[in-house]
Amino acid sequence: KRLRKRKGLTQAELARHPGEKPLIVWPETALPFNFDNNGILSALVRNLARQAQSPLLTGVPGFQYDAAGNMQVFNRALLLDPSGNTAGHYDKEHLVPFGEYVPPFLDLPFLRPLLQGVGEFLPGESTGPLVLPATPQLSPDRGPLVLGVLICYESIFPELARKQVAQGATLLVNISNDAWFGRSSAPEQHLSLGILRAVEQRRWIARSTNTGISAFVDPTGAVVARSGLFKAESLSHPVVPLTEKSVFFTLEPWLPWAGLALFLTFFAPVLSRFRRHI
Repeated sequence: KRLRKRKGLTQAELARHPGEKPLIVWPETALPFNFDNNGILSALVRNLARQAQSPLLTGVPGFQYDAAGNMQVFNRALLLDPSGNTAGHYDKEHLVPFGEYVPPFLDLPFLRPLLQGVGEFLPGESTGPLVLPATPQLSPDRGPLVLGVLICYESIFPELARKQVAQGATLLVNISNDAWFGRSSAPEQHLSLGILRAVEQRRWIARSTNTGISAFVDPTGAVVARSGLFKAESLSHPVVPLTEKSVFFTLEPWLPWAGLALFLTFFAPVLSRFRRHI
């Protein structure tokens, strides 16, 4: 049912822009099934990309086996090309403790009954940007479209966005499942924190969530389009893939040291005088 609804919203949005072949972005957990082993449902999604002649990025659980034959599960963003074939994937690398995994120091037999239902995801190994060849519709005259994916709360970490840009990302894409926030201020806060990544890296952000707030954010931090909360909506907006590096990108590795130097320069003498008067 949810897949049919999401497919219908996508097709309606495409119908409003005839002749365009945009990047389609669905949220985290959009397809809560094993995409590789569910031939019927995965075929529906692949056919949608093929019929629209558009690439499609969607959240799925990722499954693979390790050398010992143990099943490994990842929180994955899967990219389909305009032919409906798999073009690559990104696996979430910064997991949420107690939501997606149990911290190792608490993974003890007597605590397991209390922690039932906590996810058993592993941090991703495939964490680089996803590349789509340039087309007249996607980054014309600018080379390949390179997607720096941030899943859910990864958008609050400056170093993760910088890592994607350092590896060539020309557009940041944030997919998220914000349903557990409910009707609260948290979805606004989550969006606001993501806006900082656009400003820091001077990149557009395309944000897709399952319950809102989906949005497009330009490199100055302006929210140029956004959806409501708990409303079945679709958004579209032109974006510009960018390659230039920002001042923040250049200075970010040095900022902690600069902060320490400022502290030692201005506050350490004050503390020293305060201690002498005690």
